[in-house]
Amino acid sequence: MRQVIAIGVDAGSVGLIEELTAAGSLPRLAALRSRSVHVPLRSDPTHRHGVLWPQFVAGAEARLGGDWLRFTIDPATYEAYQTGARHTIDGHAPFWEPAGARVVTLDVPGTTVLGPGVHVTAWGASAPLHARASQPAGLLRDLDGRFGVHPGFGNEYDCGWHDPQRLDQLTRALEVGAHRRAEIAIELMGGADWDLFFTVMSESHSASEVMWHAVADDHPLADFDPGARARLERVFGAIDDAIGRIVDHAPTDAAIVVFSLDGMRSSHGDLPSIVLLPELMHRLAFGTPMLRDQDTDAWRRAGCPPVVPPGHRLWRHDVDAHLVDPPPRPWTHAVPGYQAARRTAVGRRVLGRIKGVQLGALGVPIPPESAASPAELDGGRDPLDGELFIGNYQPHRHAMRAFALPTFGDAYVRINLAGRDAGGIVPIDEFEDECEAVERMIRSCRDVRTGEPVADRIERVAPDDPLALTDDRYGDVFVEWSRPIDAFEHPDVGVIGPLPFNRTGAHHERGFAWVSGRGIAPATVDEHAVLDLPPTIVRLLADDAPLPPSGAPITQVLGTRTAP
Repeated sequence: MRQVIAIGVDAGSVGLIEELTAAGSLPRLAALRSRSVHVPLRSDPTHRHGVLWPQFVAGAEARLGGDWLRFTIDPATYEAYQTGARHTIDGHAPFWEPAGARVVTLDVPGTTVLGPGVHVTAWGASAPLHARASQPAGLLRDLDGRFGVHPGFGNEYDCGWHDPQRLDQLTRALEVGAHRRAEIAIELMGGADWDLFFTVMSESHSASEVMWHAVADDHPLADFDPGARARLERVFGAIDDAIGRIVDHAPTDAAIVVFSLDGMRSSHGDLPSIVLLPELMHRLAFGTPMLRDQDTDAWRRAGCPPVVPPGHRLWRHDVDAHLVDPPPRPWTHAVPGYQAARRTAVGRRVLGRIKGVQLGALGVPIPPESAASPAELDGGRDPLDGELFIGNYQPHRHAMRAFALPTFGDAYVRINLAGRDAGGIVPIDEFEDECEAVERMIRSCRDVRTGEPVADRIERVAPDDPLALTDDRYGDVFVEWSRPIDAFEHPDVGVIGPLPFNRTGAHHERGFAWVSGRGIAPATVDEHAVLDLPPTIVRLLADDAPLPPSGAPITQVLGTRTAP
C-alpha cells in the first residue's frame, strides 16, 4: 500500500487562498499548487446541517435522519440536543478502515478514537463534536505536556468581531496553534507505521467565522475594523508555514492531498435564526415581547448602522441584556456546571486551578484528555438550549403551534404536532396548513436595512408523514436567509431589532483539492463532488482496496502512480 498525507484546511475559502497564493503571501502553498492537480469541489446542501465532515469520513451520502441527524429534540420535554461524533454512521465506518489502511489521524472533525490506528481528537479542532481523547489512551496527555495545548481551542467563541484586542489575542493563539500542530504532526508521522496520515488545520475555521467581514465587501461590517484583514492573513500565513513543514517531512513517495470541503461567505444565519425568528414567533403566539423594542426610527435616520456591543462585552451577554427580564448574571441562568463556570472570570480562575485544566488565550479552560472509554464517548449528546440564546424561548414551546429550534446557521421550525410532541396542539390534518402559515409569516418579513425579503429559500424538510419520523425528525420547515440581517419587519408585529451581528462568516459549498506526488502531473480538472475525494484517496493508497459506498475516484488525479 502506498503512503498518502491528507491535510484539510477547515472551511478554507478557495477564493481567499488563491488570492493570497497569487500575491505571494502563501509561498509554501504556492509551491504545492504549482505541482498539483487542482480539483474544484462542491458539497451538497447537507453542509448546512453539520454533516459534511461525517459524510466525508464515512464516504457515504448523508440523509437528514437516523444516525446522520446532528440536531435532535426530545418530544417529551421540547429540549434540543446536539449529537457528537460517531464511529459508524448507518453502518458506515471511516473510509480508510474497509480499505485496510494503517492510519494516523490528528484533529479530523467528525471522527472518534474508536477503530484501528492512532487517533487524536480535539487537540485543537474547531467544533470537533468529540471529547479531547486519543488512541492509545494517554497520547493526547503526552502531546499536551510536550508541545502544549492549542491556545485557541474553544476560545474563539469568547471573541467577537467588535473587540480588536481579543481578536489580536485569538490571532496570536491560532498562529501558535498552527505551529504546534505541525510539530505534533511531524512527531506522529515519525512515531508509527502508517499508510494514511490525516490532519486538519482548524485555524482557518476559527479565524474566518469571526473575521470574514474583512474580506466580504457585501457585509454591513466590511469597513468596521481595518485591522481584521491583516489578522486573517496572518492566520493563513501560519497555516501555510505549518503545511509546508509537514510536507517537508513527508516520505519521498507519498502523495500529498491538501483540500477544503467547503469555504466561507458572509454569515446570515446566527442572528435571524436564534434571536429574531424565535422572538417574532413568540410575539405572534402570545402578543408579548421577550426582547425590549429598540428605537428603530432613530436607527433608520442614522442610516441603519450595525449595532456594536459595548466594550469587551460578549455577543451573548449583550443580547441577554436586551431581554425584558434579563438574567442577573449572564449565562449562569441557563448553563450548568463546567460550561457556566467557564463563562465567568471567577469560574475560569477556579477551573484553572483544577489539575490538568489549562486556560486558553482568552481565558477559556481547555480540559485534559478525557478519562472515559472510547465507547462511552461515541455519539454523546450535548444540550443546545443552554448554549444558545434561543434557549430563552424553550419553556414556551409546548404552548405554541410552531416554534423555532436551535441551530448554528439556517433556521428550522417545528410544528407542535399532536401525536408526536407531548404537548402537541396541531392535529395531523392541519399540519400542511400550519407549515404554509409558517412560510407566509417568514415571506411577509422584510430586512429593515434593505426592504428586501429576509429569506432566499423556504422548504419542507421531508415530504413524508411527520408522524412516521417521530424518532429522527428535527424541524419541519427549513429557512435559508438571504443576507446578513440584524432587524426584521413584520406587517403585524412591526420591527424586531436591530441587534448586533454574531459570527460574520458562514459555510458555503465550494471547496478544493490539490493533489501532488510522483507520477501526478499538474493539471486543472472539472468540478467534482466532495464525496469523490474519499475514493480518490483510497485509490492513491491502493489499486485494489474496497471503495467507499459513495462517490467515484477522480481519474485525472491518479496519474501513473503504481504500487511499490
